[in-house]
Amino acid sequence: MSIIEHLETIQTNKHRYIDFGQKYEAIEEYLSYYNLPKEFDYQSGYITSEHEHLYLQRFTPQFSKYKVLLMHGYLDHSGCLNKLIKFLLVQNIEIYTYDIVGHGLSTGEKADVKSFQLYSKHMMDVLDIIGDKVNVVAHSTGGAAVMNFILTNKGNEVEKVVLLAPLVRSANWLPTLIGKGLISPYFSKVNRTFQRNSSDEVFLKFVKEDPLQARALPFSWVNSLQSWQKNFESYSPNNREITVIQGLEDRTVDHYYNVKAIQSKFPKSKIILIENARHQLLNEQFVIRQMVFKHILDELYTS
Repeated sequence: MSIIEHLETIQTNKHRYIDFGQKYEAIEEYLSYYNLPKEFDYQSGYITSEHEHLYLQRFTPQFSKYKVLLMHGYLDHSGCLNKLIKFLLVQNIEIYTYDIVGHGLSTGEKADVKSFQLYSKHMMDVLDIIGDKVNVVAHSTGGAAVMNFILTNKGNEVEKVVLLAPLVRSANWLPTLIGKGLISPYFSKVNRTFQRNSSDEVFLKFVKEDPLQARALPFSWVNSLQSWQKNFESYSPNNREITVIQGLEDRTVDHYYNVKAIQSKFPKSKIILIENARHQLLNEQFVIRQMVFKHILDELYTS
């Protein structure tokens, strides 16, 4: 069987997370293809949230000290977090991660969401499964979900928060809106152009071949992002301490605008800027990636 057939088997079976702790062939192949660790205690399966089925995974080292929820960004999925998952497991940190709606093995319209509020509602349901308080590390759109969650809830369910290249406004935002206005009356989506959002050539090649990657971008997702930006601007500031790690060569999000916007909503936020780093901070070349990983570990457990 091909990897596509194995992925389809998982999506068809939709085994429940609460019931399932073993690995069948399709899961073994999924873990191998995305270079996810097999030597740790593992649980995976689907949870139901707001009429969608989200694929949740747990990796547990033998002597786990802490829990971390990892959240991926737009067009990615949990398999794209493999390097950070391995790094944190070696530090005896238990990992939870799930594919957001419309991504990876989760259900939903591909690469789309009706409202960014759904991202936060789904996050709440995942936190209910995890149970105890947990630290959160979130990339890009995952970071938007976390910020929305904190700004619209007390956020007591999460402890420390580290956001990687968080999304408020995407790069080239005005041209994006103009292009959407011109094209959307005739087409509902546009073909995806794979960006050079990392200096790791191996990663860039893998993404282009990844069967879980979306090949088209729906304009309705841009509408949802636009609506969320307006909501974000209207939210009252929050005194929660969060850490933002941002690459200075990021051409995916408008990091100049975003950092200022985040600081206005989170006055106690800590900003860490990484030179020569692009948007895929967790999949950058080794030297940059290790620097990012060290910052994450320091912010979670030594600061």
